[in-house]
Amino acid sequence: MKIHPGRILPSVVLLVLGVCVGATGGVTVYKKLHPPIRQRPEGSGAPGGGSMAPQELPPEIDKPPAPGTGLIATVLPPKPEKQDPKPPDLVAAEPPDLFVEGPTQEVAASLPASNGDFFGFAVGTADRAAEPASAATLLRLRLMKGRCVGGFDGKSSVLDFSGWTRELHGELTYEKGRLAETAKGIVTADPATIDTGDADRDKEIRDTVLETAKYPRMQFEISHIKMTALDKMDMTGVMEIHGVTKEVTLPCLFKLRRDGFAWMKGEIRLNMTEFGITPPVKMGVIKVENEIRIWFEIWAEPVKEPMK
Repeated sequence: MKIHPGRILPSVVLLVLGVCVGATGGVTVYKKLHPPIRQRPEGSGAPGGGSMAPQELPPEIDKPPAPGTGLIATVLPPKPEKQDPKPPDLVAAEPPDLFVEGPTQEVAASLPASNGDFFGFAVGTADRAAEPASAATLLRLRLMKGRCVGGFDGKSSVLDFSGWTRELHGELTYEKGRLAETAKGIVTADPATIDTGDADRDKEIRDTVLETAKYPRMQFEISHIKMTALDKMDMTGVMEIHGVTKEVTLPCLFKLRRDGFAWMKGEIRLNMTEFGITPPVKMGVIKVENEIRIWFEIWAEPVKEPMK
């Protein structure tokens, strides 16, 4: 067999190129199947570092009213000192009409209405309207921007994967001292911002799986809460994913700080088919499991302005 030296070099070059292309393709496939592991945001730790926890505010201290504010402090008359009784012959008889029930109507009208008494005497007249009973104190908590995260964990026949978003919004309201009995709230997430660490997979999940153009929100509306321990609760409500609503119960951890900030963390396992989602299949081989784990971690801050 005659060897042609002029053909050896091109053959070697083609062989090297084929090996390089194959290796590059193999690396690309490997990276697609094994994206870099990203550190998941955590919020339960102390403020600072990688924690989402806000700095704790000092407790509010009651201050005296500023001059010129029109506020009048309640001043009680000093109690008379106990004196030794005088001899009976030195005690002067006083007329019974010397003591009156209270100030005259003209004096009472000139007094501030903030005090309920004036040196021990009742202030007010019979024609004054009765004070309305005070309503229950309604407290509001609002999800903090950049300090909340929600996402999912999924499995396939080849690898596990996760995705999450920080675009969570919402509020929680409840009566002071009656959280479990009166809590109402709603949390909304933007599915178009879900990040899985791979641009191609992000596009497939957003456009094909979740169809975010047609269903631009995911939502959980709280109907009632049941405290199961000092720092644990079950939140029951309606979850909306992919345009389908379903009542679920979310077990979660709960912490209410003394400065009014609240932290919650929970998770639940659901099937995609319950929300009208068909588990994806890639290349006819890589099949995503039906069950996914949905989780969240949020910080909420107290809101003082009245509800609109």
